[in-house]
Amino acid sequence: MTVSRLALLGLSACLAALPARAQTLVPRETRTFSVNGQQETWQLAWSGAPDPSRYCGPDKIEDLADTCGCDGFSYAEVGELWLIRTRGGKEIERLSLGAPFEPVSLKLKKGEIPLRRWPAQNGDVGRKRQKDPTLLPEIQSRPAPEIMAFADYDRDGAASEFLLQVSYASCGTFGVAAVGVSKANPHLHILSSEAHPEKPLVLPREAWDALAQSGGPHTLTLWECGNHGETTGGKISVSAQKGRLNATLRKYSCPRKESPEQLLEETAQ
Repeated sequence: MTVSRLALLGLSACLAALPARAQTLVPRETRTFSVNGQQETWQLAWSGAPDPSRYCGPDKIEDLADTCGCDGFSYAEVGELWLIRTRGGKEIERLSLGAPFEPVSLKLKKGEIPLRRWPAQNGDVGRKRQKDPTLLPEIQSRPAPEIMAFADYDRDGAASEFLLQVSYASCGTFGVAAVGVSKANPHLHILSSEAHPEKPLVLPREAWDALAQSGGPHTLTLWECGNHGETTGGKISVSAQKGRLNATLRKYSCPRKESPEQLLEETAQ
């Protein structure tokens, strides 16, 4: 895949907006693996201490962290998050992970992003309502979920991307982007589609999971007719081959009885 100059500028623009080196970085997760035959260390790090109370945090279980808007985020820390890449102990580059996306909440500033720090468990809400004094310390003792789980999402032969939740769509459905390097673009970037190389490709996690297994095409139902009053049905088709990603959103009419559904709208993502 030939990456346009526009794509490289658009998706890697946040590489240049580096925070002052004097600012304290707080590591969240570190992974060492081979990239093109060379050992590299990638680190997720916050600019300063992240805030665990502003969005989907463990101190707001009843009124926030158990709502659909927190699906995939509970329980989160919030801040400016960077992906830092080093080789041989020397930093190569870093990428702002919040800058390319709109904040998921009005409580967040541009460039800030929530990242799950403690996994929510069944029973947390009940324990909160019963005013269990051991709940908060127990939540904060839970191991942090792994974020950098590498796979070959663009099917270019290199498992050098990981998934990052960046938005919320509806109950049980949220937007996910793939971050990493590829053979076509060896710099840290967020994967985009052939149709829109200027912006990150945001898909449901199930679509990325399908691409990790095979290049597809795969078709997934996003919403059913009549679900929550929907007057249309929605599906997304995704495929990947040798670094080329494609995704198409299709909206269908809701058929009456035995009538076939009709395609109403088709949009390349």
